Amino acid sequence: MEWGSVCLPPLAPTGAANMSEPGGSVRILVTGGSGLVGRAIQEVVADGAGLPAEDWVFVSSKDADLTDAAQTRALFEKVRPTHVIHLAAMVGGLFRNIKYNLDFWRKNVHINDNVLHSAFEVGVRKVVSCLSTCIFPDKTTYPIDETMIHNGPPHSSNFGYSYAKRMIDVQNRAYFQQHGCTFTAVIPTNVFGPHDNFNIEDGHVLPGLIHKVHLAKSSGSALTVWGTGKPRRQFIYSLDLARLFIWVLREYNEVEPIILSVGEEDEVSIQEAAEAVVEAMDFHGEVTFDTTKSDGQFKKTASNGKLRTYLPDFQFTPFKQGKVEAQHVLASAPTDSNLSHFQALGCRTTHSNQEVLQNCFLVFFATKPHVLPAVLAEVAPVVTAEHILVSVAAGVSLSTLEELLPPTARVLRVSPNLPCMVQEGAMVMARGRHAGSSEAKLLQTLLEACGQCEEVPEAHVDIHTGLSGSGVAFVCAFSEALAEGAIKMGMPGGLAHRIAAQTLLGTAKMLQQKGQHPAQLRTDVCTPGGTTIYGLHALEQGGLRAATMSAVEAATCRARELSGK
Repeated sequence: MEWGSVCLPPLAPTGAANMSEPGGSVRILVTGGSGLVGRAIQEVVADGAGLPAEDWVFVSSKDADLTDAAQTRALFEKVRPTHVIHLAAMVGGLFRNIKYNLDFWRKNVHINDNVLHSAFEVGVRKVVSCLSTCIFPDKTTYPIDETMIHNGPPHSSNFGYSYAKRMIDVQNRAYFQQHGCTFTAVIPTNVFGPHDNFNIEDGHVLPGLIHKVHLAKSSGSALTVWGTGKPRRQFIYSLDLARLFIWVLREYNEVEPIILSVGEEDEVSIQEAAEAVVEAMDFHGEVTFDTTKSDGQFKKTASNGKLRTYLPDFQFTPFKQGKVEAQHVLASAPTDSNLSHFQALGCRTTHSNQEVLQNCFLVFFATKPHVLPAVLAEVAPVVTAEHILVSVAAGVSLSTLEELLPPTARVLRVSPNLPCMVQEGAMVMARGRHAGSSEAKLLQTLLEACGQCEEVPEAHVDIHTGLSGSGVAFVCAFSEALAEGAIKMGMPGGLAHRIAAQTLLGTAKMLQQKGQHPAQLRTDVCTPGGTTIYGLHALEQGGLRAATMSAVEAATCRARELSGK
């Protein structure tokens, strides 16, 4: 994906709103630095958008309680920022907003007032705060633009959060009028991307849908989408928004807010968003809409006309392509030949394993088992609490991984199988002592691009090797025998093998989509006195069932031997 022709220019001492003064240092404080947008800004800055003259400081609720004026002031005194990107907020999905409007109002008003006043008191030169399209009036004309913020009350479903965010615009104008401060704000539409909140109750639309689809796939149940699916939204990819935030910080010198959004033509319904998630995650079950749940505001179509006057050629990531881009993957290997495949895909490459850890927070170790201990010993000094470490090495236990890494390392173990190469893999994952549910959900979401991924106790990983890792060969042997039976009866070999493979594929899809026990489908195919029951009798005489069970047992036992269990 191209970022477009938007240029992020160096700092220029051309006015109070610009990023530096002659001889002055630039320190940028980002509140809410551990959230969706904050992590995106961190990634974009680390990926080259940051400049040598800039010192970026990302803070979260662990660093200070911004609802407390004294703690907020102490944070600003400690960091002494020259510029601030203010992202911190109490946020939540539609249904949590409906339930806790007062809490959203009080906490966000306290946070915003403390941050803006502390910025004023320590002499911050520019503040860019983050608003939301929910601040616009419920009853309005479309598309909405920056001039319409205060034209009427917001939607009743989240009026507490909406009014608190509106007050930032009021404060920005007042600080400018009374003190000449360059405090401004941006208004993004619905944001999606890495590091989002996947909680169904509290999360945003897309991560909530992703989590629901994952649960539906895992349980074989229907997907239930809350509401009618008719409301429409504009979705902006978090890394696009991060780039635009940096542009606003450096170049946008108005106090009036600016909408950061894709075009009106890119608006999609919740139903279309759900369909896109269903397609991306290869979900084939039933999809229903629970119309007893509230839809919230029907539409919030925003105009990006003002943004386009500044950046007419900025290219947004298409909604269906928001994923981990190749340029954000860094692969290491000892030789150039090992890296050629990654280079062909557009990934960055290196020969330094430590460089990978220093530039990435999610790291996959896909080495041979006997090589892995040396690799872990090499990278252990640079492993931090921020890293998520995933081993794909067969037979290396979580306890072994944790022994070779720092005591609090977040470690997970994945067992893939060969069909991952065609996005139809069957994978299981197990997590170590310090890996939580959020790490597991992130890993599952990524791996489901390659097929099915389920979390299991580590004791089941070797069984998975016998069932699915070795099972690929067992199924191939059966497919071969099935085709050779047809060849024996006179069918051409090529045709027989194609039909055998398609028969296995079709049967697997029926089992997945219908959610039936295989015995039920087998019974449905059998007609009393028909061809199939005669064939099944022959398989039973040959001991197919017992031989297959013994094959899985033998492969599992061998996997346990190799892993030293």
